[in-house]
This record gives sequence, structure tokens and C-alpha cells, in this order.
Amino acid sequence: MSRHLERGQLLVQSNRFEEAIKEFSLELANNPENPLAHCMLGICFAQLQQFDQAIQHGERAVSLAPDVAYLHSQLAMSYLVAQADAAALQAAENALRCDPGDTVAHYVIGAVRSNNKDWEGALAAAEQALAYDPEDVDARNLRSMALRNLGQATESIAEAKRSLAQNAENPHSHANLGWTYLRSGDLQQAEVHFREALRLDPNLETARVGVLETLKSKVPVYRWILGYFFWIASKTAKWQIAILFGMYFAMRLLRGIIVAAPATTFILLPIIICYGLFCATTWFAGPLSNALLVLHPFGRLALTRWERLGGMLTGGALTATTVLLLASFFESSGLLFLAGLGAGVLTIPIAMTCQMRQPKQIWCMVAVTSVSAVIVIGTILGIPQLEPWFFYIPLGSIIAANVLSLWQ
Repeated sequence: MSRHLERGQLLVQSNRFEEAIKEFSLELANNPENPLAHCMLGICFAQLQQFDQAIQHGERAVSLAPDVAYLHSQLAMSYLVAQADAAALQAAENALRCDPGDTVAHYVIGAVRSNNKDWEGALAAAEQALAYDPEDVDARNLRSMALRNLGQATESIAEAKRSLAQNAENPHSHANLGWTYLRSGDLQQAEVHFREALRLDPNLETARVGVLETLKSKVPVYRWILGYFFWIASKTAKWQIAILFGMYFAMRLLRGIIVAAPATTFILLPIIICYGLFCATTWFAGPLSNALLVLHPFGRLALTRWERLGGMLTGGALTATTVLLLASFFESSGLLFLAGLGAGVLTIPIAMTCQMRQPKQIWCMVAVTSVSAVIVIGTILGIPQLEPWFFYIPLGSIIAANVLSLWQ
């Protein structure tokens, strides 16, 4: 192995990826057809989230040595972190054709299945990897995550602890164990492991989100909502949409029964009210709890600028709703009541926008919120063409947000 390759690999082991890129580039200057140098460059660029270059070098490495499983599996990892699941799966299958015991390829297949909420498939792939290499920490973490989403919390915790026993300094293992404890309701242990994960890797997003959810879960109401989020997140995208529409149409059916048989009102109306309150809390719980965490010394540091802004916008919209409705009561003003109702309706797309994470999702929801604002203002001003659309804003913005959340 050449001097540049040796030095580059040592730099990769130390997570000094930019310096490693220089060494591998020097190797390619001397030997442009070196597949290992292209592969290692792909790994470095993937770690730096420069996915186009990572995939370009990974594909070049595979073209130069198509029978080497390692090159295919590393290309599969680059596709995986670039969220190109179909290409990642294909590259992993190519690796397994070259070497059925390639544990990285089995892990990638399991990770793709977990992205699609196929937890049984993810578990099977993780166990395949562990059958070839019982010391594979990534496969253990994947198995733990699959077990957690299959409702086997005890075994999930045990698997995560085995992962930490192999490498106590692995931040992903600590974060994974933190999520398992959080799902099982042990907030103290969850916070311990999330904080340790952030100590080891301050940029680990899953640990940052985990510690925020742990802090929010100290409020009992939010803990119940998080339980629902965990449950719905374990379902496939098709099931999520089916559940949401199923709940909506079930409420419409109950309202229809009340109209047809008023005697059932005292039984069915509380169910409808509870459903409405549940929907309202799920819409606003995340952004509002972010606003409250601004006052928490650690929570303030863990929040991103977008999360802080989202909390403030949602809190401000709800405050405006409350003030306008109270003013309409004391002033007996229909206009103020309509303005308060409009502010309340507009709070829903604002909250939905603040829960988006990807820029393309955010901008689409900003467009939805802007259209909603035009409809609200037009309704307040008495424009008849816009008034029929007013009551479609809540459901429309929720459907739009749920569809966009599936757009990766």
C-alpha cells in the first residue's frame, strides 16, 4: 500500500476527513485508476455530506473493480446516507453477490427496510450481519432499534447494552439506548445516555432531538402525545395515512349518528370533544414546548434557531387568538370574534410549518400558510368567494403536512 493511502486511512480513523481527502487525491494524481483511493474518497465525502462527490467516487471505484464486495458495500453506504434507498439496496445486493458475508451490505439492507418501517425485515437483516460478525456494533444498534419498534423493549435495551459493552465510547449506541429508555418511559436513563452521546459527538442530531424530547416528556401531557407519536411512527407510510383518514371519517360518522339520533349526544359528544382536544394538542405540543424550552438552561442550547422561531410563532398565534376572542366577549364585537377565530384557524398551518424539517417541506408549507392567510383575511373582510374555503384550512393544512412529511 502506498504512503498516501496509509496516511489517508489513518486520518479517516481519526475522523480527519478533509485532511484524508488531500492524501487520497495525491494518490489518485499518481495512480488515477486506484479503486481503493476512489472508494476512500467516497467515504470521506459522504462523512462531510458532500453526497454527489461521494457517489461519483464510489461508482468509479466499483467500475474499476466490479468483483470486490467492499467497494459495492461502501457505495451502498454512500447512497444510504444520501437517502437514495433504492440505489443503496441495489449496491448492497451487488456486494452480497460478490461476498454473502459482507456485513456492511446486510446492515444497509436492514437500514433501508427500517426507513420503510419494515421492522421485521430490518431485524432479519441485522441478525444476518451479526451471524457473520457478532462484534458488529452498527448491526447491534439496528437490531435494538427494530426490537424497540416491534414492542420488545426489554430485549431492545439488552441489545443496546451489549453494543455499549463492545464499545462504551460509541455515541450512536448511547443515543439508541436513550431512545429505547425514552419509549419505555425511563426519562432519567434516557437523558443520561442522550447527554453522553452529545458529549462524544456534539453534532449527533438523533441525540440532540432525543434530549429535547426527554425534557418535553417531563410534562405528563406531552409524554402521552409522544407515546402516540412513537406508535404512529412505527407504522408504514400507507398505514399512517390510513389511520389519519380513518380517525377523521370515524368522527364524521359519529357526528352523523348524533344528527340522526340526538339521544346519543351525551355518549358520543364527549368522544368527539376528546378527539378534537387530542388533535389540537398534537398540532401545538411540539412548537409550544420548544417555546417553553427557551427558558430551560440546557434546552435553550439544544434547540435550533428554526425550533426556537417555530415555538415563538405558534405561541404568538395562540396568544393573538386568545386576546381577540376575549376582546370580542367583552366588547360584544362580531368582527373581533371573527378575527380571533381566523387567528385560531391560521395557527394550525403555522404549527404544521414549524414541524417540518427539510427546506423543500418548509417552503411548501409556507405556501400553504400564505394561501390560508389570504383566505382568513378575505373571510374577515367579507369576500364571498373566499368564505367557503375558510373551514377547509385546518384539515387541508394537516393533510398537506402529513403528505410532505413523507417527501424525503
